[in-house]
Amino acid sequence: MPKAQAADTRRPSCVGAFVATLLVLLSLLATWEIRVVPEKLGLSDAMQAIQSSGGFFETTGNQVPLRSRYTGIEAVDFGLGFLVSAFLPAAAGWDRGHQLFQCYFLVSFYAIVSIWSVEAGRSKNKGALISL
Repeated sequence: MPKAQAADTRRPSCVGAFVATLLVLLSLLATWEIRVVPEKLGLSDAMQAIQSSGGFFETTGNQVPLRSRYTGIEAVDFGLGFLVSAFLPAAAGWDRGHQLFQCYFLVSFYAIVSIWSVEAGRSKNKGALISL
């Protein structure tokens, strides 16, 4: 008969509880900054106006047009124009929530680019689309 093993009676580490609490608090802060504050400021209406008018107004009242041709392919240019208007509030510093979301997006995208870079350098992928 196998020996009965003693139950593990270790208590959870305070460091683990601290890290978990910190992550929950950062998640709540990010939710507040990304979801609630832009709605209070009406940024979705401003973004829709930027997308539909093709530009935005400076504080001096001058309209600054956004570039509308990137590739010459209308469907692709429309999508790229939408991305420009979506990233504009963060790049211009209009809203902290958009800046936080943009940082999150770029950090998350870094992992994808890293994997693609590693896969592109593998000898078995020589001549594949990913290696170009």
